[in-house]
Amino acid sequence: MKALFYSNGIDIFGPVNLAEFSENRYYKSTLIWYEGLKGWVNIADCDELKHLIGTMATPAIDAGLQHALPNATPPLTSQVANTNRGLKRSLLIAALLLILLGILTFYNYNLNPAAAGNTVNATIALPNAIDTLPQDTAKQRKLKHDAMIAKQAEIKTYRINWSKFIIATTNDYSANELGGISDLKILLKNNCPYKIDHAQVQVNYLKANGTVYHTERLDFDNLEAKTSKEVFAPNSDRGVSIACSVIIIKSTALNLCCDKTAKNFKKLIGEDPYRCFLQ
Repeated sequence: MKALFYSNGIDIFGPVNLAEFSENRYYKSTLIWYEGLKGWVNIADCDELKHLIGTMATPAIDAGLQHALPNATPPLTSQVANTNRGLKRSLLIAALLLILLGILTFYNYNLNPAAAGNTVNATIALPNAIDTLPQDTAKQRKLKHDAMIAKQAEIKTYRINWSKFIIATTNDYSANELGGISDLKILLKNNCPYKIDHAQVQVNYLKANGTVYHTERLDFDNLEAKTSKEVFAPNSDRGVSIACSVIIIKSTALNLCCDKTAKNFKKLIGEDPYRCFLQ
C-alpha cells in the first residue's frame, strides 16, 4: 500500500505511508482505507493492521451525530496529490509577491532616503521607484533576438562572398620588355566591416606567352575593417606581367576559414562552405 487514510468516524486523516501509520496505536473503531479496498473498513477487520489496535477503550461518539462516513466514497490519492500541488503553487505565488514587495521597498528607500519611516511619503514615491526598475519586456527580448539573427545573417553574407570584398591588386610596377619585374608591391584591400586576422596572396610572374615563370606567396596579418596593406614583392629577372590572388584567409569575426591550397578545397559544398568547423 502506497498511501493510507484513516478516520475516527468524523474526520479523515492522511495520506500517510505504512511506516508512519505504524508508529501509533488505534481504537478498535478506527476506519481505514487504501487503494485496493472497495470502501472504508474497520482496522480490526484488516489482518495486516489489526496488531496496531491499542488497549484503550473506544471513545464514545455523540449519538446525535450523523455518522455517514462508512457509506461515503473514500478519498483518492491523486486527489490529495492535486490538493498538495495547489497548496505548493499558492505558497510559490505568495513567496514571489513577498520578493517583489521587498524589491519595491528597497528601490523606494534608496531613491527617497528622506522618506524612510514616513508611510505617507513612501507611498507617494513608490510609483517613481517602479518606473526606474530595469525591465526586459517580451518586446525588448524579441528586438534583441531579431537583431542577433540579422547580425548573423550579415556575417554569413560576407563570409560566403568574401572574395568580392577581400581583393589583392598590384601597384604600377616596372616591367622590362625583354623580361624582368621590379618595384612590385601587392596591395590587399579589406572592403568589409570585419577584421581579417590572416591572409596569404599568391603572386605569379608571367611570361609573354602567359605561362608562369615564378611564384611567390606573401602574408598579411591583422587587416582591420575597411583598410588596406601593402607588401613589397621580390624582383624577377624574367616575366613581363603579374597575376595575384588570395589563396588563404582567416577571420574570427567572420568565422571564416578558407584555404585554397588544401587537398579537399574543391570538395567543399553547401550554402556556407567557408565556415570554420571548430567554432
